[in-house]
Amino acid sequence: MRLLVDDDAPATPLREEDRRRGQLDGGDYCAGHQSRQSRHVQTCDIPYHTLDETYRQYCRLATLRAANDRVANFIAQLPIFEYYSSDLGALFGAIDGQKFAAATPTAKARHSRKYFGRERGVVAFTSLTNHVATLTNLIGAHEHESHYVFDLCYHNTTDIASTIITGDMHSINKMNFAAMTAFNSVLLSQLNATNGREMRRRSRC
Repeated sequence: MRLLVDDDAPATPLREEDRRRGQLDGGDYCAGHQSRQSRHVQTCDIPYHTLDETYRQYCRLATLRAANDRVANFIAQLPIFEYYSSDLGALFGAIDGQKFAAATPTAKARHSRKYFGRERGVVAFTSLTNHVATLTNLIGAHEHESHYVFDLCYHNTTDIASTIITGDMHSINKMNFAAMTAFNSVLLSQLNATNGREMRRRSRC
């Protein structure tokens, strides 16, 4: 995506970040949060009808993931990245799900009185390593998170490869322990102690 060279253009900060990280090479972006396509037409080389068609029809998951990979790889190359790790001998990764209410009904948006009340919603199941999101999958609120742990680790396309994966009890099943061991990774379960403190132990299948 080529942006105009005008220094007064609103896209100047975005262009500067792209020069350093190259995240815009992952795809074409037609709209930002609370902004109009007409403003984007003035700052890029994509015609208005193309932006409008893309905005109305779809948002490609592949291009968003490609852009995220570029940003994650850039952060991993920074000298400070290794200092965010809790263990210099291993790279820890955490997986957890975050619930979001859905504005419009979709196939994945399901009812969950515990999290959404009378509304519907989805779960953003995300893998984090040193505060960097490596991959996110949207799953239904009725689905068990443990069924998608291996997918998050196996389909990670960034240069950040966690050697130890941690997660809460929703991420635990016997198959995950066996699968992670087969791929030279370790899955740690998080246990809540009776005295209120959190303990982490290495679980073996």
